Amino acid sequence: MACVLGIDGGGSRTTAALARDGHMVAEAIGPASNVRTHGVAASIAVLSDVTDRLLADAPDPDDVAAVCAGLAGAGHAKERAPIEAWLDGRFTGLPTTVVADVELVLAGGTPDRVGIAIVAGTGSIAFARDRRGMTARAGGRGPAIGDPGSGYAIGRAALIAITESLDGVRPESAMIRRFREQELVVGPDGLGAWSQPADLATLAELVAESADAGDGTAARILVTAGAALAAQALAVLRRLGFHGKVPAALAGGVLLNVPRVRDTLLERLGHNGVQLAPIELVEHPVTGAIRLAEGLSQSGAASR
Repeated sequence: MACVLGIDGGGSRTTAALARDGHMVAEAIGPASNVRTHGVAASIAVLSDVTDRLLADAPDPDDVAAVCAGLAGAGHAKERAPIEAWLDGRFTGLPTTVVADVELVLAGGTPDRVGIAIVAGTGSIAFARDRRGMTARAGGRGPAIGDPGSGYAIGRAALIAITESLDGVRPESAMIRRFREQELVVGPDGLGAWSQPADLATLAELVAESADAGDGTAARILVTAGAALAAQALAVLRRLGFHGKVPAALAGGVLLNVPRVRDTLLERLGHNGVQLAPIELVEHPVTGAIRLAEGLSQSGAASR
């Protein structure tokens, strides 16, 4: 059986993988390729580099039957079009598709791609599909106007609290002491370095550690993040008429690694009559790209 190629282009890194019979045979990793954040040209440059390195190391680089790329920031047709054109040129004659990265999570973690995918990494988004094929989404609009509950939002909230402490608006807390111990904050002028969403998202881990150590401000930031994700999830589930038990795929560093956020998400949904079950924690969304590429390959074979 021929290989399929899957690409997961996220807000923190890009992963490309080749798989045969559902088993990964080669992988390459590169920097972020978010179309909306980095622009089309930069995204294509990353995708081209990662794909070239993947195929250079592959046992049979010409044995590719289909390609699926899931990219952050590619939720709309105008954002997908240039990536689709690049894929068509790079893999002439092969079936290819470009989807939003959250669709990889749904494909990788739910039965038959029915249910809800909730992602909280650098950014955040909720995306659901019902058995009719109808879809709904909330969030995923980038740091300027969205991404509530994301690593970026957590890091930004932490820096706001720290700035208020530095300015004397609120008392110093264990969280700011922890940031100082890590030499992440050395004074008001040291805050300017945290300007990129991905950089801010890395602070979520320290916020979680501070909350676990008993810092009330850090704990409130994480609860707020979980509640924001629950609000997004409820919005899309209600639009599609989901209720009761809903299959769910959770992904992103925040949901995978910060239990307080995940627990708040599940608790708030439960209070609103929704139980996520079964839940799959999707650590490697590229597996969803592989599954979608396998579907393309099978459809192409059936049509011949």
